Amino acid sequence: MGGDSKNLYTLALLWQARQSGYKIATVLFRGANGLPITTPKLSYSGSWEDVGFAIEYVNKKYVCDPKTNVKRTRLYAFGTSLGANILGMYLGKSGKKASEVLDAAVIYGVPWSISKGYKFFYENFYGLY
Repeated sequence: MGGDSKNLYTLALLWQARQSGYKIATVLFRGANGLPITTPKLSYSGSWEDVGFAIEYVNKKYVCDPKTNVKRTRLYAFGTSLGANILGMYLGKSGKKASEVLDAAVIYGVPWSISKGYKFFYENFYGLY
C-alpha cells in the first residue's frame, strides 16, 4: 500500500515477490499515481477503511473458496510510508477481523507523527515548489 507504484522500493519488492511465486495486488490512495478522483472523498492519513475494504475484497474474491468460505491461500499485506501508517491503523482498528483475514503484515517506514512532519516541511520547504 502506498501513494505510488512506480517508486523503486515498491518495484523491487513486487519483483522479488513475483519471482518467489506470489500473486500481487497493489492498493493506491485515492488520486495517487494518476488515478482519477471519482467520489468527493479524498485519501488522508486516516483512510484506514479504504484499506480494509480492499483487503476484504481480495480476501473474498481470491483467498477464500466462494462456496465454503474456507481460506485456500494465504494473504499478506505490506505498507510503506503513509501506506504503513494506514495499514497500521487498519490492523489496530480492525483488531480480530484483521487477524482473521491477514496471515501477516509488515509496516515499513511509518511516519509516526504526521502533524509534526507536516509542520517541519511547511516551515522549511513551503514555497520552494
